[in-house]
This record gives sequence, structure tokens and C-alpha cells, in this order.
Amino acid sequence: MTTSAATSAGPSLACEGVGKRFGRREALRDVSFEALPGELVAVIGPNGAGKTTLLSILAGLQKPSSGTLSRAPREIGWVPQQAALYRKLTVAENLELFARLEQVGDGAVERALELTGLAGRAGDVLSTLSGGNQQRVNIAIGLLGDPPVLALDEPSSSLDPRQRERLWSFITGLVEGGRTTVVWSTHDVAEAERYADRVLVLADAELLFTGSPRALHDEVGGGARDFEAAFVRFLHDRGHQSLRSQPSHGFVRHLLVNRHTTLRHAGQGSAHRSPLLVGLLIAYPIVVALLIGFALSGGPEKPRVALVNEVPETARTLDLGSETIDIGDYAQRLFASVEPVEAGSREEAVRLVESGEVLGALILPEDVTRRLQQAVNLGAVGEEPPTVEVIVNTDGPLQGEFVDSLISTQLAQANQALSDRAAEVAASYLDILLSGGRISLLGQQIDILGLRASTQVLEGVQQSLPAGDPQREAVERVQRFAQLAIDNLGISEELLGSLNTPVRVRTTGLQAGSATLDDFAVAVAVSVSMMFVCLLLAAGMLALEREENAFGRLVRGLVSRLGVVIEKVGLAALCGGFVGLLMLVGLALLVDLGFARVPAWLAALALGALAFGALGVLVGALARDVRAASLLAFLLALPLAFLALVPPGTVAGGLDTAITVVSAVFPFAPTLDAVQAALAGDPLVRPLLHLAVLLAAFTALARVALARFGGA
Repeated sequence: MTTSAATSAGPSLACEGVGKRFGRREALRDVSFEALPGELVAVIGPNGAGKTTLLSILAGLQKPSSGTLSRAPREIGWVPQQAALYRKLTVAENLELFARLEQVGDGAVERALELTGLAGRAGDVLSTLSGGNQQRVNIAIGLLGDPPVLALDEPSSSLDPRQRERLWSFITGLVEGGRTTVVWSTHDVAEAERYADRVLVLADAELLFTGSPRALHDEVGGGARDFEAAFVRFLHDRGHQSLRSQPSHGFVRHLLVNRHTTLRHAGQGSAHRSPLLVGLLIAYPIVVALLIGFALSGGPEKPRVALVNEVPETARTLDLGSETIDIGDYAQRLFASVEPVEAGSREEAVRLVESGEVLGALILPEDVTRRLQQAVNLGAVGEEPPTVEVIVNTDGPLQGEFVDSLISTQLAQANQALSDRAAEVAASYLDILLSGGRISLLGQQIDILGLRASTQVLEGVQQSLPAGDPQREAVERVQRFAQLAIDNLGISEELLGSLNTPVRVRTTGLQAGSATLDDFAVAVAVSVSMMFVCLLLAAGMLALEREENAFGRLVRGLVSRLGVVIEKVGLAALCGGFVGLLMLVGLALLVDLGFARVPAWLAALALGALAFGALGVLVGALARDVRAASLLAFLLALPLAFLALVPPGTVAGGLDTAITVVSAVFPFAPTLDAVQAALAGDPLVRPLLHLAVLLAAFTALARVALARFGGA
């Protein structure tokens, strides 16, 4: 024990009535004590006594529920149990980083290196140092601001005896001359007896004793053979029944076993996570397979399509040869795969499509039957064929292609049915040409001799006339027939075309967007790349702060928790947005993307990257380490991006609603919309507002999730 405590000066640290509650559990109750300049104060007690909570309050990691401290956290140097350092940086780089955060003077790093004897190791990468030297660097960071009080949590717990001896030689040197007050927690009761000027005994959230180790020994009388036995007996005498039958050395061994068990769990937390990760890895491909299967095969049995039938009741029949048929019979071929929703007018159909109640609309104009009749009667040669209008409201080129393909396919089936029936009529016309008869052509009734009769006439003329005697009348009849045949052959191409596709389709898109499939493909590539860069980088960076045990040191007055979130979001967005911009510039060399819209590109890339970064920080706040954060970010992003690519209205009922909701709360879909609109020159306000809302929401959630890192 040192004798350097300065009793003449006032207290260097005073705690008055400090308490801390976690819900209903009371971790500290009315703790009051003082520490003098140059004093070594050890906080001892059984597991769960409140030692770590008290040190966390001193360090500013947690706020007390009650009571006051005489010093702000910035005035207290903090040295956590696990070295809060960046192991890929050098010793000097670690010190310089925290010196800038603490805004200390230029000579602080050199002074801390000299004070801890690390000047010769300043250029060494931290991961190459021994555990003892890493702990010295840990303490050096706590001393950067030359604090009057230094708080250490289990400073020697992971050191071997030789390293522990060197550490305490260094710590006792700090307090000489009353320069620094040291308060530390420990499970090693012998260490407290050897080095402490004063011990604080905590048990069940209460401060039971404050005084020198000798005073504690005297408190229990002469029956205790050593300080450890005196400590155990003191707890027993104060009513801690769980210790009554436990021998002193057994109790100390119990403390040591718990300490090493805690360290093992802290260093190998993956042992606890492995069942969860294994379960996640097993469930992930199953869930993704089910999602893909539902999306590919779970389409609605009959998509809803609005129908406006403007054809008068009296004009819904069609004459094909000698038959009269109702055109509605063939419309059933169209409705075999869609559910028609009757609409009274084109305006009503447009409203249904815009509201999303139907996937599209089909408009049958009033002259469709008349034009179709002309086409099959060969009276529409040179005129426009009958045309129906298809109205779609596309959220993107992919959905437009789907809707157009769906309705066009059904119209093709109806066209095929009409074409087959018209082919039967065409066959009867060919029979007239062969055998003769009457045919209506261009509104006139014409007698057709027929090829067979023509052959007979020619044979008769040939047999009855002497050689060289022309029979002009017979020849003229043959000539007229030949000319008629030539004329019919001239229109045969148009005739066959009209029979092959009796009804044409005109598609009308309601959305003002002009994005093409090329724009869509480029936007998908850029959005996917940005998503993975931002998510993985942001999640990994925040998880790294916890893995390196540096988070607590960062936020104890140096940087706010919200500041940490904003920093990680901004850095991830900067990297992800730069990747997206490089991709667009590179693709612009192959595809005409229009460099005049670069400002719109930058706006879409910036907000998309920021939203992805905020989600990544949230993932990093929920994960325990970098590997878990990266895995979680990847497993989250891939299926959600896939779902966002499923066009609305293409899967059944509840699944379509679920996909829409999930896509709305995940940044991929609005990022895709924003990049696509920026490429096409379409309005950007809606997707950018969507991304701004997601950015704010994920940032707020990430800030709340940081409570898992300790403190509020």
C-alpha cells in the first residue's frame, strides 16, 4: 500500500448519494464516498455488487438515477477492462486519434508515451504488442487529458504476474506527489490489500465499508488469518447469508473462476451466437426459396382488368360467311385468364387503374364490330383495322412490360379464335373460285365462273372451233376471269394479314415517367452495388467499435451517440455514392444516359446511399461483432432487394400487400425509383422524400439501438 495520499488537500473526487436503477432492479443505492488527491482507492465486492456500475457512472458511460458527482466525466480518465483500442493502428496513431477527440494540447501524445514508457514502441502496430503493453496503451489514452482522477475497471485481470507487477509499478508512480487519484475495481482481494490506500466494499448495491485495508481487518477482530478471510467474514457479519458456509479461499477461487469465465465469454462471444448463426444459415436458403417460389408461382389466378364496352347492343354480331355469331362469345377467350371489372366509361376505367384497384383496362370502341366485319368480308383493304385500347399504370418499365404482355397474350388468343373462324370463310371463298358461284366484293355481287368451269369452256371451244377460228366471246370470258384472278392475288397479302390479326392493340400508359428498360437495368445495377457497399461498410464500422471495445471510450463526452451514428452513415454513404457515380459514368460510355442530368444523378445517389448507410448502422448496432453484422446485412439485403423487383399487382392478394409494405420500408425500392427517374429525367420529388423519411427513421432507430452498447 502506498503512503502518497495527500490528506491536507480537499477531495479530488466526491460521490454523494449516487444510485442507479435498471427498471425494477436496483444496481446502486445511496453510495457516498470521497477520494483524496494521490489516493489509490480499490472497489471490491462479490459479483453483482455494483462495482462495474459505479465505475461506469464515474466514466460517464451511464447516468446516475440519483445523487451527484463532484467531477464531470471529461475530468476523469477512463480505462476499461478490455483494451479500448484499434488494433490495426500503431500505438501513436491510437493516441493521436483520441487526443484529437479529447481536444487536448499538442504535447499530450508525447507526454503520455513518455509517462507510460511507450515512446520506443510508438510506431508498433497495436496487435503486435503483448497484453501488458496493450494495457499500458489503454492507460496512456486515459491519461491524455492529464486528468486529476483515473478510473480503471479490472486493470490487471488479463495479465500474468510479471506484467501485473510492472503495471502496478507504473500506476503507483502516477499517484506520487498527489498528482493523480486512482479508483479501480477488482476481484483480486490481495491486490486491493497490497496497493490500496482505501477500499470501498460493495454488496447488493450498497456501500458497506470505506477505509483502509487494515481498518477492514480490524473491523472483524483478530479471528481472521488474512485480509481475504477478513473480507469474507465482514460480508458474512453484514448479513450476506450466501457466504456463510463458504471458506475464504473457496470464495476467492469462486471469484476468480467467475472472472475468467466472464473474460472467456467476452473474448469468445461467438460460442453463444453460434446456435443462432447456424439456425440463421439453415433457415435463410429455405426462406429465400419460399419467397422466390411464391413470387414466381403465386401470381393472382385472375388479375383484375377493367372493361369498357362501347359497342352498341345492336351491333355486337358478326357475319362470317353464312353464319351470324355474337362477338361476346369470342370475348370470353380474353376473360378466361383475367377477371373483368365492368366500367361505364373510359374515365372510370382510368380512375380504377390509377387507384390500383385493377391491373389495367381494356376499351372496346363502338366501331370495332363494323371494322371487323369489313376485314373478314375483304372490304377493309386499305383501311385501319379494328383497334382496342389497353390502359396501364406502370410503376416502372418492368411492370409495363408485364401488363402489356398479359393483356396482349389474352387478345392474341381471342384473335386466334376469330382468325380460325375467318379461315373457314376463306376456305369457302376458295371453293367458289374453284367451282363457281356468287361473291360479294367491294360492295358488289359478282358471278364467278370458277376454274373448273373455265377449264370446261376452254375444252369446249378447243373442240368445236376449227383451227385458227377465234371465238372472241369465249376468249373474253376467260380473259375477265384471268384478270379477276390477278386482282384477287394482288390483295391476298392484305387479306391474309387481316385474317391473321383481326384486332389490333393500342397501349396507353398513365404514368408520366419515361424510363426505358435500359434505364431500369442501369438503375438496378447501381442500386444493388450501392446497397451492398453502404450496408456492409456501415454495419461493419459500427460493430468494429464494439469489437474493439472503443465505443464506450468514444461516447463518454468525446462524441455523442448521435454523432457516432451520423459519422458512420456519412462515411458509408460517401463510399457507396462514389461507387454508384463511378458505375454511372462507366455505363454512360456504353449507354446514352445523358450527362446533362448529372445533378439529378447526384441527388438520387446521395439520398439513396444515406438511407442505406443509416440501415447499415442500425444493423451494426444490433449485432455483436463485425462478422455477425456483415452476415446479417447481407442476409437482410438480398431477399428484400429481390422482393422490391417484383412488379406490383403480379402476385396474389395478401402477398402483394406484404411485398409492397416491405419494399416501402427498405431503401432499395425508393433508391431504384430515384436513380431510374434521374436517368430518365422524370420528377424526383416523391422518391427523394421517401428516402429522406427512411433516413430519418433508421437514424433514430440506430441511436436507440446504441443503448445495447451500454448507457443511454
